[in-house]
Amino acid sequence: MSRLFAILLLVLAQPAVATVMQYDYRFHYKDISLCPPDCSAPTGLGIGSLLLDTDTGELSHLLLVSDDFAVDWWGSALFTQRDGRSVDGGELASYGVDISPASGQSIGLYLDLFFVPDGGQPLAYLENVVEEANGFQQGETNWFFWGQYSVSRVATVPEPGALALFGLGLTAISLVVGLRRRSRSCSS
Repeated sequence: MSRLFAILLLVLAQPAVATVMQYDYRFHYKDISLCPPDCSAPTGLGIGSLLLDTDTGELSHLLLVSDDFAVDWWGSALFTQRDGRSVDGGELASYGVDISPASGQSIGLYLDLFFVPDGGQPLAYLENVVEEANGFQQGETNWFFWGQYSVSRVATVPEPGALALFGLGLTAISLVVGLRRRSRSCSS
């Protein structure tokens, strides 16, 4: 019985991990304040990155840098599924997130119909995004931007709650081992 208890504790003591991915982002942008997104406003180039937990869909960092604007946002915002349809071997997914980096600013990322293989975490496949409708509003100016994502870093990190459970599991195991030793020494 005590062996079964110890094995159960070992299984429960294994930490849960999250997959955190950083995507580099190269984008084109244009000011659409005076015309719709399909107008012939001049375009510029920018760079940036996204840091997100692909398991929970949480965006924790967004960096956008161009000649006309710069955003360096840290926080917590959840990507939500906006649309999707099944295809052979997976689905075409659409995800979006809205954030407000500062007073008078808002950003909406809308990533449309990118391929996610069966069983895959959708946000682990942003390099498949082919259509975007992203916007950055700053005061009276509205920027429309679109680009290409590429994976730059992937890390698996233990989740804080899992670390606490891991510590409790180790403590319980040491107590069981200590009690077994004590009962053996008392019976000798």
